[in-house]
Amino acid sequence: MITEIEQRLLSCNGDKFANLCRLYLSYKYNIINSTGFVLGKEKSKKGTPDNFISIRDFYIFNEITTVDKKRLLPKLKKDIEHCFNQKTIPPEKILKIILICNSEITTSIQEKLNQYKNSVCSTVDLELIGIDAFATIIFKEYPSIARELGVAIDSGQILDVSEFISQYEKSKFATPLSNLFLNREKELEEGTALLNLNDCVIISGQAGIGKTKFSLELAKIYQEKNTSYKIKYIRANGILDIWEDLKIQIIQNQNYIIVIDDANKLKSNLDLIINFKNNFNTGSLKLIFTVRNYVKEDIQNKLRSYNIM
Repeated sequence: MITEIEQRLLSCNGDKFANLCRLYLSYKYNIINSTGFVLGKEKSKKGTPDNFISIRDFYIFNEITTVDKKRLLPKLKKDIEHCFNQKTIPPEKILKIILICNSEITTSIQEKLNQYKNSVCSTVDLELIGIDAFATIIFKEYPSIARELGVAIDSGQILDVSEFISQYEKSKFATPLSNLFLNREKELEEGTALLNLNDCVIISGQAGIGKTKFSLELAKIYQEKNTSYKIKYIRANGILDIWEDLKIQIIQNQNYIIVIDDANKLKSNLDLIINFKNNFNTGSLKLIFTVRNYVKEDIQNKLRSYNIM
């Protein structure tokens, strides 16, 4: 499977590869600003860096490279040089430079780039991601990027936030989830407090009252205060078994907020999710269930402990 992802990455043109890298960064960091892309198009343009992430008063710079192996080392050195020579941000405000390329990274290349970077500024971290490492990251953590490449590694029931919103809004009967969220500050504070007290929170209410939109905001706010957590969404997908998806996407030793939307529709998969949670011992797993009032008791009966909103 990883080999297939590598092959698809190798077959991408430069603009497609650059946008996949941008998508990867958007999953890893909250806000990505792209200076190396034409707005509204899958097309790159000149700009340094290609992407940047602002962290308080400091910055992470990203450069993306698609060149042949013979020109790789000089090009990566040039990318590092551009990051330090741009006129807007002084080197002392750059926390890290992330270089992503569509070629294999050898120990020799890594060492030479480390030495070159240190000769310019030793306090800046350098993260180098070659195509094999990128394929492994996609396989382990971001199946939605694999689906962008046409590689299905699971049944598609566990989604990243942007993917969940996109699928949800495809229904002509759905209320948009990308609209503004207003006037629930008190409830969001209460929900965050409940998640701190317990790993399972049930959001119940009548149909159409806004449970799904509220779950989005609650998960986002909790993540902002607990930055080690990743957000995943689960939606019912017929009668397909979700166990393998959980094993692929939810990795031990990491922290997750998983929102189970319309939990009453998951049927037997709900038992699998709860069983997986009960055996997840080396990381933290926070579960948020949205459920309609008339089946709330069914969900309560399946959980060892929980809080209700």
